Amino acid sequence: MGLLAIEWAPLDLIRGGNYAAAAASLGSGWPGIGEKPARRGMANREYALLLLACGVLSIRLGRTREGKTLAAAKDMLSESARLLSGQPEQHAAQLYLGTAYSDAGEYNEALAIADIALNTESDSEVVIGASVLKATAFKRQGFLQKAWETLESVKSLAEAVSPVFRGNYFIERGNVQRRLQNLDQAIADYDEAEECFLSAGSVLYVGVTLNNVSNVYIEQGRFSLAHNAATRAVHLFQKLGDRAFEARALDQSAKIFLAQNSPFEAEPLARRAVALLQVGDNQAWLAEALITHGRSLMSMGTDRALAQLELASKICETIGDHVQGEEASEELLNLFKNTRTLNQKFRDVLTRIEHSVIKHALKLHGNRIPPAAQSLGITRQLLLKKLSTMSDCAPTKRRRAKSLFGKRGF
Repeated sequence: MGLLAIEWAPLDLIRGGNYAAAAASLGSGWPGIGEKPARRGMANREYALLLLACGVLSIRLGRTREGKTLAAAKDMLSESARLLSGQPEQHAAQLYLGTAYSDAGEYNEALAIADIALNTESDSEVVIGASVLKATAFKRQGFLQKAWETLESVKSLAEAVSPVFRGNYFIERGNVQRRLQNLDQAIADYDEAEECFLSAGSVLYVGVTLNNVSNVYIEQGRFSLAHNAATRAVHLFQKLGDRAFEARALDQSAKIFLAQNSPFEAEPLARRAVALLQVGDNQAWLAEALITHGRSLMSMGTDRALAQLELASKICETIGDHVQGEEASEELLNLFKNTRTLNQKFRDVLTRIEHSVIKHALKLHGNRIPPAAQSLGITRQLLLKKLSTMSDCAPTKRRRAKSLFGKRGF
């Protein structure tokens, strides 16, 4: 058994995604989301484990609740790690803290924690956990080769750890493979991860795996498989009551519809995902959902897309997520390009309509300027210029008795 496998019911429930049961098992020790538990004479180790459970629960539940809980959760995890100094469970607190930093976009802090663990401990689970944390931080910054090298360097240890840690390793491996466009290998890694989580009874991470593998199916154009995986993930997260991961799965379903050029089906799903994440504390996930919603609105031709994409870009800039920030900026650029294209199409249509109207009006008035044009102050020079810019307007053949601009003109 590895050093991170703490045998304590609340943490087992948290790892399985059963947050309500975990909070209930803490009893009076659970003060609420983002609230520090009272010590009440507990010994260091006992209180440290309580802080650890309350900190992780605050992160998981705080993703879709009002108020910013991540900072308070990080304080609890930091104190837990300090109180557990020198004990095996210290690494668990440190790696959970590193994950919280990574989720907040504080990648340097996450990488520092991972490196400390890798330099001071040789236990397989600690090494795998720290490597996954490090690879995730690299991936989120766009350093895909570094992320891949980090995971490859510890591949031989993956079989020696418990199913949950092995599953975490393979799901991150699949994530990096997908970003590197090694799609078949990504599916194989996701399948391995799903088997690990099923054997561990971790329903939450089964859903996470399904959500991620649907990304690969999108890129392969296998939309039926993608919808099936994402829908299964939505149902699992709804059953668990995890609103944040439900939002992730809804966002994923919206992306599938967008890939199928079905923005009207995508928009309500994307809007629901944004609504769930707007009241939480995971800015990176919110930015991703905003980009999806913005893309949906843009494809529908509504100017509401601008506000969503601008907000996503601002969030990415704030948390330092350059990869997602570039995606938001690219969508904004596409929005402006599409707007210009749309305006040009409108102008082309109006030109054709105007041309048709002028031709019809001239025909009705024997090729002379109609009285209505005269009443609007249209000059001969303006009409000549207008006709000269209409490429499909052939010049009227002059006739001896009647010309386009006869004596009854201006």
